[in-house]
Amino acid sequence: MKNEFFKNYSLENKKALVLGSSFGIGKSSAEFLASQGAEILLVARNKKILIEVKNNLTGKNHKYFAADLGFETEQEKLIEEIKNFGIPEIILINWNYKSKPEKLTKLKLNEDLITKETSLILKLIQICIPYQKEKKFGRWIGISSMISLLGGHGQGIYSIQKNSLESILKTLAIEVGKYGITSNIISPGFILTENTKSNLTEKQIKTYSKMNLLERAGTPEEIAHAVSFLSSPLASYINGINLPICAGLDLNWGLNLFLKGEL
Repeated sequence: MKNEFFKNYSLENKKALVLGSSFGIGKSSAEFLASQGAEILLVARNKKILIEVKNNLTGKNHKYFAADLGFETEQEKLIEEIKNFGIPEIILINWNYKSKPEKLTKLKLNEDLITKETSLILKLIQICIPYQKEKKFGRWIGISSMISLLGGHGQGIYSIQKNSLESILKTLAIEVGKYGITSNIISPGFILTENTKSNLTEKQIKTYSKMNLLERAGTPEEIAHAVSFLSSPLASYINGINLPICAGLDLNWGLNLFLKGEL
């Protein structure tokens, strides 16, 4: 049983594209996928950090591609890099075109805020799906957010981006599931990443950390565990789901704490 488990968990002879892999969830996921035997193509903006991440990965034949995917020209370069690397069986979409938190009534309208991420995902689908159909294996995983479900002040554009990601991946599951390709979504709760630490005050971090059943923040590794499993052959019967990894934040536990006077 033990040997059979590891055989079905292994990603040997598989390639994985990990977007947003310099820090946090993307980096941790790349580390887990590499430990399963996958060859990783790391993608993020900072070349120096990507090199460091690559050099610390288990296994060999990993590559990196430094790019700002907010530019269409950089997206096209990524597509060419993927062709050189080899079409991946596993795609982790852990990226969104940055938008500054802003109330909807004050937004400077810019449709790029919504279309950049969607455009990239559709390009990846068009070049990867034919190969995955032939191999009868594909794993698409999108990192969404509980913001998509719950909303948040100044998070209108971000929520639209994540809802768009979810819609595309659910549709993909319907269209290609019969070919052995799965397409799933993970919606993390409050995760203590580098960005979280740099963008929030200690007081905010303490408050948000308590707004779930466990009353603590999650770690990137706890999300990466799910990415690891959903990428494996073991998860072949899981398709089209949106998995909340949020310690019960979706149960509105924060309201209970508020009523008890703890928030």
